[in-house]
Amino acid sequence: MAANPVARTTTSPEYPGVDFENEVVLQSNDATPVFYVVSRKAAKMSNVIQDYLTETEGQEKTAANSVVPVPNVNGNVLKYVIEWIEYHCENPMEEIDKPLRGRLQDWICAFDNAYLYTDLIKNGDERQHELLMYVIMAANFLGIKDLLELTCAAVANIMKGKTVSEERDVFGLKNDTIYGDFTKEQYERIVDEDQYIEDA
Repeated sequence: MAANPVARTTTSPEYPGVDFENEVVLQSNDATPVFYVVSRKAAKMSNVIQDYLTETEGQEKTAANSVVPVPNVNGNVLKYVIEWIEYHCENPMEEIDKPLRGRLQDWICAFDNAYLYTDLIKNGDERQHELLMYVIMAANFLGIKDLLELTCAAVANIMKGKTVSEERDVFGLKNDTIYGDFTKEQYERIVDEDQYIEDA
């Protein structure tokens, strides 16, 4: 079994220890940016980053064309995105059935179980899901389809079996037109389409 990846940082402007032939640097949007070193293979799991790198194909790989700003994602969230893509670029995620039958935990690998239910949903407490929401937004912005599918399935898994009142309580939804922890797009994707939730 592959070891769980740990996001590696570097410093600007020298970027010591970065092999630009095989790696890129992702720059967070913090006031003091965090610079993460990512394998090119993992980075290309993002459609946005892949498009950015495609524009410089054929050129010598240097800091000038291999440092990618990620304007909508802070360093803490980006760290979790990177750890996921570094693992899954070598260990492809199995497709999640729609609608979701049974518990999501029973269908995903050990890495994703720990990733979701220890890190993104803090210690498995459904009410402590703020990081999960931020990773959903980051995956959507970066065009990382499998990560978006996984995290949306995790939200659907939380909703599964709950009454509307219980869902509103967990996710801070005041009524059907106020989206609580979600953007309107996320709410419509997960709730209105019900793409992961099997009818009782």
